[in-house]
Order: sequence, then structure tokens, then C-alpha cells
Amino acid sequence: MRLRNKLLLTLAVLAVVAFLVILIAINAFVLPAFERAESEEVGEGLTRALNVINISISQLESSAKDWAYWDDTYQYLQDNNSEYLESNVVPGTFESLKVNLMLFLNPSGGLILGKSYDYANRAEIPIPEGIYEKLEELASLAMLGGKSGVLMLPEGAVIFSVQPVLKSSKEGPPAGAFFMGRFLDQEYVKSISETILLPVSLQPYSSLELPDAFPSARATLESSGTAVIPINSSTVLGYAIIKDASDNPSLVLEVALDRHFYRTSLVALTHSASGALLALSMAFTALYISVEIGSMRKIIRLRKELVEIGETKDFSRRVQEEGNDEISDLAKSANWMLSSLESSSEELKRYAAHLEELVEEQMARLREKERLAAIGETATMVGHDLRNPLQSIMNIAYLMEEEGASLPPDKREVLAKWIKRLKENVVYMDKIVSDLQDLTRSVKVDRKEAHLEQILNDILRDLKIPENIRAEIKINPGAEMLVTDPLILKRILQNLVNNALQAMPDGGRLTMEASVSGGEIQIEVQDTGVGMDNETLKKIFTPLFTTKAKGTGLGLAVCKRLVEELGGKILVRSSRGAGTTFVLRLPISGNGEKQDQ
Repeated sequence: MRLRNKLLLTLAVLAVVAFLVILIAINAFVLPAFERAESEEVGEGLTRALNVINISISQLESSAKDWAYWDDTYQYLQDNNSEYLESNVVPGTFESLKVNLMLFLNPSGGLILGKSYDYANRAEIPIPEGIYEKLEELASLAMLGGKSGVLMLPEGAVIFSVQPVLKSSKEGPPAGAFFMGRFLDQEYVKSISETILLPVSLQPYSSLELPDAFPSARATLESSGTAVIPINSSTVLGYAIIKDASDNPSLVLEVALDRHFYRTSLVALTHSASGALLALSMAFTALYISVEIGSMRKIIRLRKELVEIGETKDFSRRVQEEGNDEISDLAKSANWMLSSLESSSEELKRYAAHLEELVEEQMARLREKERLAAIGETATMVGHDLRNPLQSIMNIAYLMEEEGASLPPDKREVLAKWIKRLKENVVYMDKIVSDLQDLTRSVKVDRKEAHLEQILNDILRDLKIPENIRAEIKINPGAEMLVTDPLILKRILQNLVNNALQAMPDGGRLTMEASVSGGEIQIEVQDTGVGMDNETLKKIFTPLFTTKAKGTGLGLAVCKRLVEELGGKILVRSSRGAGTTFVLRLPISGNGEKQDQ
């Protein structure tokens, strides 16, 4: 075979091999990475949808307890007075609470009163027949302390809460059980979709239908509780099992995600592969032309040397420069190119490492911004929908106080207790709304001199420290005063002290110490409570994460944001059974810059 033909064959083979290597690399590393990112995005969508359902169940449980732990309800189950029904079990109640079912049961499960209402269409509807078979079981759950979750009926799924009916003081014995439920209908599913901005559907687990092209999807769903199925090039589906109150699979949540990122990535990879193929073709064509117009011996030797350098990737080597013709110029150019490649290779390695760090950092910030944006939308909706009703409830409470002044002393005292509890609940709900909004809205900082010991003493006085907890304040020299926003600082410290008190239900020691370190004031709030494990510590400042039965998961997230607004940092040290210490580091002069979140 002629040398020219061999050269042509060699160039063709090299081009094909290089292109195949690119394709193999894409299929082995790049595409799986895109698919993993897509699966993680679907998993985040499932998590957000499940969180919406769990929040609905928690809100339903809170409402059910308000009704069950009430003297009026307790009295109604004993005497069936009609005034209670006319005043409370009315359409407006269903519409304001967004519930469809209310059942009043005796301790053995007998139905005293049941009402079903379609608050969307403002019409009373029949009670689902399937729930009558569950009454005895529901009453038993209530007598055991109450239960909340998902209940499957022949007519469809219901989120519910059933609680024992006690007096307002939560004393018994139980007079019966109170059940409150909401249908998981299309309207509710639509609200989930609008909240997480993704298409969502629910279907019974017993009649689950998965695409036939993915036979292993059901096994994956049953073993791990979730499954991700790419249906086609435009859609990927995510599934998650929802268990009922008996911890049995009841529903399957489905989230659909458009594969725009995946399709775009495939197009980009196709263009890259085509560009690489074109570049290879042009390079080999140029090399062949150079061989044709030059000395074969010198070209062969030059080619050999260049191939060896390419195979070893040792850019420190140089080719031989012989003669004073075009081939020698090519050799000189090759050596210059190798020198540049050697420098560029080192620089590229450094740049690639730095770029990878920047990409990871930006992706983390983007995910955090998207999550906070979702929380911000929720905060806006909650603030708009709840603030006016809460103010109306508070105004009604004040009117009740004025009207109650003319009642007999015994009835006036009972009314005063109810009004006090109503106000406390309104204040608590208003705090939740404020915490949600504080996560995203801008905070105005009014810096001035603040007396730290006075702030701590005011907090201890406001919180009414239990007798079994010993509180101690220690202000080291230099830490008496600082320039900051006193109101924001008091709010942060009050939240931390309140958390510390809640962590010591059996008593203990609360220590608040301030000292100066490196131009900063360091404030430590230390308790001897139950402490936290490492997993909890990792998520302690994450919005909506909580380990408390009635917590919102907003307090510490708001604290972190407020500390950063003051130009400081917040740290936490803790271990299970050894107590917890929160550390605030704030600039003394108040000149600290706002910390990036």
C-alpha cells in the first residue's frame, strides 16, 4: 500500500476513534449526570408537594383540637343543646376552615351529629357512606389521644384529624370524639399544583397504573417509596407513596416535569460532538495537505514525533528542527504550539478547578434563591389571606370583652378565659405570618447604642422563667454596650432563650454570657437540655424544618436572617443529651456588612 494511502487511512481512523471516544465519554459521564440532576429536581418537586399535604394535615389537626378542647363542645356532647349547633356548625365555619366533614361521636363510636359541606359550591352534601364503617375505629383512636393523617373511603381519600372531646382546660374524662376532614378532591390537587408550580395528581395505591414500558418502576416505588420515570423526551414523572393513619400505603402522588433542560442538554451535546468532528476533519485535512506539499521523510518523522507527544500528552517535549524550509518552519511552529499548549494546559487545569468551584457555589445559591422565592410566594399569600381575618377576630374579642362586662361575675370570668385564649391564638397565628414574611422581605435596621444586660433582663422578665430553671446573665468587661438595632437583637435573643426553655421541660440551667473577641461581641445562650444530634444540626437553620410537634420551623431561620442583616453570624454547638449553645457574633460599632445568605 502506498504511503499516501496509508496516511489517508491513518488520518481517517484517528478521526473516527476520536469521535467515538467523545461519544463514549458523553454517554458514560455527561448524560448520566444530566439524568441525576433531573431526578433530583423531580425529587424536590415531590418533597414540596408532600410538604403541602403535611402542612394541611397539621392545620387540620390544630383546628380539630381547638374544637375538641372546648367547654362548649364538651357540654354539647352531654346535652345536645341546639344553641351550640346554630352558633358553630354553620356553613361559614366550613368555608373559613376549608373542611368538608364534621362528626361528633360518643366514646363508643356512635354518631351524635354529622355534617358534610361543599365549601367550594356552598352547599350541604350527603355524608360519605363509607365513613360509617370507620366510626368505631375513629372513636378508639380519639380515646387513645387522637390521630391525624389520610383516610381512604370508597368515595375517595380524606385528610382528617380525630381528637378526644375535653374541657378547655384539657381535663377529662372524654365526653366523646370530634372528627374533622377535608376531601382530597381535584380542587385540593389543583391548589398543590399552584403552590409548587408543577402538575400534580393523586391516585389510589390499590389501583395504581404505571407505564408498561417501565416494569421495574413499581418495585422501585414499593421499596424506596419514590420512583422517577422518564416517559419520553418531553416529560418525566415522579411518584411518591402516601401512607394512611395506619402506616399502610393509601395514595400515590404523581408530579410531572417538563424535560426542557434535558432536551437542551442533548442539543448542546449534539452540537459539541458535531463541532468536534468538524474540527478533527479540518485538522487531519490540513495535515494531509502539508504532507503532500513537503518532504515525505521529514513529514513522517515530524508526524511520528507529534503522535508520540500526543499519545503521552507530554507537552514539554519538542520536535526536531532540521533545514531551513517550510517543513522546518512547521517544526518550529509545532514547538511553539507545544510550548503554548504546555502553558495553556497548566493554566486550563487551574481554571477548570476554579470554574468547578464557582459552578457549585452558584448552583447552591440558585437553589437557595428558588426555595426562598417559593417561601416568599407562600408568605405573600398567607399574609394577604390571614391578616384581615385575624384582625377581625381580634376586634370581635375586644367587643366580647366590652359586652361581657355586664355579665354575672362567674360567667364574666369564664368568658374572660375564652377571650384570653382566643387572643393568644390570634397572636400566635400572626407571629407565624410575620415569620414567613421576614424570611423574604427586606428588613430596615435602625442602629443605635444598646445596653445588652438590660435587653437580657427584659427578656427574662417577659418570658416568665419557670421555677425549676436557674437563669444566669454574665457580661464580661467591654461587652456592656454595642451599636445595633435593639429591637431586632431582642427578638433574636428572645427566640433563642425561648427555645432553650422549651429544651428543658424538667428544669436545668440557662446561661447568657457576653464577651468581646476580635472587635466583635460574642453572645452565648447555653442550656442544659436534651441537645441535638448531627442530622438535626445540619438542618437547624433550614426554613420549615422543625422537631417540635407544634413548631413552624421558621424561628431559627428568621433568627439567622436577622443576625445577617445586623452584619453578624450565628453558630450552634450541641450533642444529644449534653445541651445546646447558640453563639451570636456581632460588630461592636455596628459597621459590619450584611452577610451573604
